[in-house]
Amino acid sequence: MEEAAAFEMPVQLRQLFVDICCHCRPTNAQLLFNNNLQHLTEDYQRNGHGEEVAKNLALKWIQDKIVQNGEKYEDFELPIPDFQLIDRLISAEIEENDENVQRQKKLRGEMMMAKLNVGQRAAFDQKMTAINDENSPQSRQFFLDGLGGTGKTFLYNTLINVLQGEGKKIIAVASTAIASTLLIDGATYHSQFKIYPPITETTRSKIEEHHFSAKLIRGAALIIEDEATVMTNHALNAIKHVTEKVTKNNKPYGIKVLLLGGDFRQCLPVVKHGNQVKVVEATIKNCDSWSTFRHLRLTENMRTTAGSQEYANWLIELGNGTLPTTANLSSDVVEIPPDFLITEEYAKSLNITGDDQDQRINALIHHVFGDPKHLLDQDISEEVNSRAILCPKNDECLKINNAIIKNMPGEQCVHKSIDTITGDEEEVANFPTEFLNTLKISGIPPHTLKLKVGAIIMLLKNIDSRRGLCNGTRLVIKQLRQNVIVAAISSGKNKGLCVFIPRMNMSPTDSDLPFTLNRLQFPVLLAFAVTINKSQGQTFHRVGILLQEPVFSHGQLYVAFSRATSREGVKVVCIEGAKQGKMLNKSTTVQDREKVFTHNIVYKEVLSST
Repeated sequence: MEEAAAFEMPVQLRQLFVDICCHCRPTNAQLLFNNNLQHLTEDYQRNGHGEEVAKNLALKWIQDKIVQNGEKYEDFELPIPDFQLIDRLISAEIEENDENVQRQKKLRGEMMMAKLNVGQRAAFDQKMTAINDENSPQSRQFFLDGLGGTGKTFLYNTLINVLQGEGKKIIAVASTAIASTLLIDGATYHSQFKIYPPITETTRSKIEEHHFSAKLIRGAALIIEDEATVMTNHALNAIKHVTEKVTKNNKPYGIKVLLLGGDFRQCLPVVKHGNQVKVVEATIKNCDSWSTFRHLRLTENMRTTAGSQEYANWLIELGNGTLPTTANLSSDVVEIPPDFLITEEYAKSLNITGDDQDQRINALIHHVFGDPKHLLDQDISEEVNSRAILCPKNDECLKINNAIIKNMPGEQCVHKSIDTITGDEEEVANFPTEFLNTLKISGIPPHTLKLKVGAIIMLLKNIDSRRGLCNGTRLVIKQLRQNVIVAAISSGKNKGLCVFIPRMNMSPTDSDLPFTLNRLQFPVLLAFAVTINKSQGQTFHRVGILLQEPVFSHGQLYVAFSRATSREGVKVVCIEGAKQGKMLNKSTTVQDREKVFTHNIVYKEVLSST
């Protein structure tokens, strides 16, 4: 708190205080609040409020945020805000602001409606008809199918603005935290419906009929669930159960108007150690209520730039698994068109030397980010935010990130974690700290973090989705301190927002370790390169794809290629191996011997219309 207070950003400091309370569990939150009171209330006092009023306004702000995080304010033994004092100050202001917001929403909704294409408008009209005609015998549940870039999110936000402009309530959620940040007032379905992993067929929401969350469900004119194709059938069943329970209506979803959206060509639910059959069985298509959903479809690609229809068509064939096959090769092997490839000749044109593999990987880095030595140049640093290198696995990302941070200008700061384990004394003694430090586990940061100002990092923890701080958010480091990182969100509706990130305790939620690892570290990773799965739902102007090995699950290759806004923005390095590369080296023609192939995994049974 002391390090962050020096930056004189009271709103961000209050949020940091909330984050410390919710994620770090301070031993004495009240003492921490009192010691930083002047800094926490600086903006209120600057606006003319006295010390006591400013203190109560800060406490009310903190209380609201703690409750939003699903915690109990009283657990932290903080002073209770003087609500009578606060109500006198802000009740009239809130009423006036609510009316202004509703007028703004209505106007914005009208402007967005005017921009809908034919397919979006047809889907919009069907939803509005269902909302406005409660007595219609037709199903009130919809599934919106659309390839990446067809404007599903724009349609969701149009519906939200129009309905909020009419004074109606909407619940907007997504299966992934990063997708929830693209929705107005978005959250993950886990937090909104209190459905927490591990999710099985017996999982039920923690919401009871008297909870505030139940009141929101009962009052919602529309429930939106984006990236529903990543959700399991058990999760959808849990949502069905809670909506029927709190509305006391046994008809599907308590006859709430529900809009699921997604693209089955993209990544499907993650099933640990699951094969193709298990993954397909886990999709929402195997939910008992799937037959009640009315299907809508968007086809016009809004992401690709003008003149890129050929690329959009190629993406559709890639996602559907219908690209032309090659004689003597497996049916799931596809050719990577030559214009995507980083070749030895391309690398030499950039004056990059080295052995073939390192030369092409360095050329890929230069294509996406330019020379790492110039990453802090003013004209380059702004562009870096909308660029990324995508890899199937974390190890490949680590290699790219380490190469870039090593050559990036600036002083390198090394931050080491404090690792402990939970278990009986005998078990703790079997695993010394030195061993714990070596563990590299998906979902939590490494023991040693090497960072520099200007580097791109990615959050590994959901902190506050409504501010865009969630698992998968990319940020740019502005300042580094021993116990806090000052960073700015790099994309989305919160782009440019400056935030404080403290060290936090993190533990893997699903590992094969015989104990629970507790790692106190900044919840971030370098993110010049990210995994393909983490990139889902995001758009970049320039994309590099490193295929050290072929992709290993459904939809990954399609997701990787469809993150870019243009064909020209994509370059690929495909490392030669037994399952990919130049697989026609025995061909009689030079042209065939130079063709590069890789595997494209598509579970076609999940793409069927049933």
